[in-house]
Amino acid sequence: MRSSINVTGPSATTRLHGPFGSRLVAIALAAFCTACGPDKSAAFLAPSGVSITIELRLSHPTLAEYDRKVTLTNAKRVTATWSLMRDTGGYSAANLYRCSVATYMLDSYGDSLVIDAKMGTVQQGKCRGASTYLGVFDGGGGEPWRFIPALQREEKALRLFGG
Repeated sequence: MRSSINVTGPSATTRLHGPFGSRLVAIALAAFCTACGPDKSAAFLAPSGVSITIELRLSHPTLAEYDRKVTLTNAKRVTATWSLMRDTGGYSAANLYRCSVATYMLDSYGDSLVIDAKMGTVQQGKCRGASTYLGVFDGGGGEPWRFIPALQREEKALRLFGG
């Protein structure tokens, strides 16, 4: 069985043949759209006006796999970004904690980051003392990607499973 797809450009029409023609177009479109911005984005806005955002960008043309990025924004200016471990299916969630007045911890599958809102930095680590659970970045299963406050969802440990 032979498949073909017409790709029309401004001056010519190209015909892609073979069993992989449609897959090549899907991969090319996915690669092109990575420059379009995140597929999903959710933010936590601190009382100080600092925003902690996690963006999900589709990393596979046919599977629900995402590249995840944390962005710290202060006064509408990005002060730090950090790439989280890739979500290979069902591992996007990230718990957010307050370590101190201006310090937060993001705890996710395979990642723990300390976010210093005052200094505008993100680095690997955990809170040095007691912390307060603020909520979780989560979505999927028909639910939109969003930040869910602690009052709406209780804390749940995030652990990788599988082999």
